[in-house]
Amino acid sequence: MTDELEEGGFNNRLQPTETVADIAPNRTLIAGLLTDQAPLKPVAMYGLQNLEMVFAHYQPEITVALENKEGGQVQETLRFRKLGDFEPDQIGRESKWLRHCRFQAAAYMNAARMLTSNTALRQVLASGEKRSDMHAAIKKMIAILEQHL
Repeated sequence: MTDELEEGGFNNRLQPTETVADIAPNRTLIAGLLTDQAPLKPVAMYGLQNLEMVFAHYQPEITVALENKEGGQVQETLRFRKLGDFEPDQIGRESKWLRHCRFQAAAYMNAARMLTSNTALRQVLASGEKRSDMHAAIKKMIAILEQHL
């Protein structure tokens, strides 16, 4: 040990460094405790041998406020059972509101694709009379579908 110190071996080793990475602007970082309330005194937990056992013991969940299209808030509780549940796609599957938003976005993208690639649809929308007939037909379809929902 003294040889290392004298030769400078200890000082020449790579020291760990901290790094900071920016979060992409279209991402949200949620950080929270594993439990709702911190214990009054620390408790040593024995026997938790892997992450699945830790998740099963603490049952982490967080209540978040999501904004709806009217500017109001939708409260949802997200539960985490494994490390993969923290991934954005998995959080989107856990949340009923985010699933609805994902479905709506997919429907809008599908409509946008149809408007750019479907020439017959563009011709119908270009004519005022045909557009109003199509609008009436869509309203009737919605009324029929709402009866079954």
